[in-house]
Amino acid sequence: MKIVNSLLFNSRLQLLPDRPITLLAIKDRLLVDSFSERPYDSGCITSWDESELPWRFKHPEVAVAYRISTRLGPMDGAAVSDCDYQVIQSFIRLRRRRKVESPDLDLAAVFEMVLDYLKEHPEKSSIPEIFGDL
Repeated sequence: MKIVNSLLFNSRLQLLPDRPITLLAIKDRLLVDSFSERPYDSGCITSWDESELPWRFKHPEVAVAYRISTRLGPMDGAAVSDCDYQVIQSFIRLRRRRKVESPDLDLAAVFEMVLDYLKEHPEKSSIPEIFGDL
C-alpha cells in the first residue's frame, strides 16, 4: 500500500486533564512543563476551558522517530524553514531522483527505513546524522 501523504505521520496523542491515559502518564512521570515540538491542533480542544497537558515520550528514540515522522509530508508556513524538515525533504528528493527506490517513493517506505535505523542505533538523535547514514 502506498501512503504518499497521511495524517498518520503527523498526528499525535493529546493528553487532557483527568482522563485515564493522562493519569497513566502522570504515574509514569511523563508530564513536562512545556512541549519540545511546535504546537499541534487536532481540533479536539473545543472549549476555552480545555487545555492539553505537555508530555514527553518515555524512550528518546521514539521521540526522534516522531520528530522525523512529522516532517515527512508537506508543512505549512514557518515550519517549512525548519532545518530538520529541509534535511528530510532533501533526502526524499535525492532518493527519488536517483531512483534508488521507485520514483514514487512513499512516506511509509522512508519511515520504515528510519525505524530500522533507530532499532540499530537508538542513541542517535541528530536528524542530519541519521539521514546522512541512510
